[in-house]
Amino acid sequence: MASGRSPSVKAQGSTEPAQSSLKRAVRKPMQQLVAAAKSAARTDKNPHVRLSALGVLAKYLPQHSEISSVIQDVAQNDPEESIRLEAKRLVAAPTP
Repeated sequence: MASGRSPSVKAQGSTEPAQSSLKRAVRKPMQQLVAAAKSAARTDKNPHVRLSALGVLAKYLPQHSEISSVIQDVAQNDPEESIRLEAKRLVAAPTP
């Protein structure tokens, strides 16, 4: 680094390995978050937690098509009418 440049500037032409590593580092926690939200939306005893989980799932719906079946399940089976209605709204909403 005698030139005074930072390593990121020096390696300008080789950003793919760094981007790939970043995607892998982010993917696992995101998958864990989605899995936890899917479980909470269906089974948590607290209706506020289930509703919050639906909000999380809605954010990831475009990237994870299997989330749609979870939201549909909640829309049909949640014991709280307000949560069923929110899930139905999410199912009917167009995805970006």
